[in-house]
Amino acid sequence: MYALAQAWSDLGKCNTNCSLTAAALLYSAGERLTATHFNLLHSLLDETLVSMRTSLRRKASGPLDRLAAPAGAAMPFVEAWVSHARGVYDICAETQDELAGLSAGLASEANQLVETALGELELSAPPAAALALGYARSALNTANLAFDGALASSRQLAAMTDAQMSTASLVVLRAGSAGLPAR
Repeated sequence: MYALAQAWSDLGKCNTNCSLTAAALLYSAGERLTATHFNLLHSLLDETLVSMRTSLRRKASGPLDRLAAPAGAAMPFVEAWVSHARGVYDICAETQDELAGLSAGLASEANQLVETALGELELSAPPAAALALGYARSALNTANLAFDGALASSRQLAAMTDAQMSTASLVVLRAGSAGLPAR
């Protein structure tokens, strides 16, 4: 029975280390997201000032003509928003990928610990317990297959989402560069 207690203790240490690493990853992602949001606000403020200066310098017959924006004036704003959305998506995707790798490593280490504990139990258990240990190994193998399938599906979904995000970015930028109607 000492093998189970040791395996449980080792699994607890593994979970604690994994949790600390995940917290550090999430904190880092939060910092990067904050910087991305700040950069967007800075860019939008700069573009607003440039747009205001341009509209004030334009010769116009009346005050309403000065307020009418040219068709391409919105493009820098569109580009800033698309760049921001892509940056946020990239940060989230990278963090998700790192967390998936971390959970796969945790699962692998947990499997190894449980497998070692089951091996030690087989050596010291009475012959009548062999069937129960066989069921435990079977359950562990089934859980591993389910985890591997979920991880593969997650990676496929991430690849499809990345392709769709790239396509959406291109479509928005092309639509913006095609020109917005002037007022």
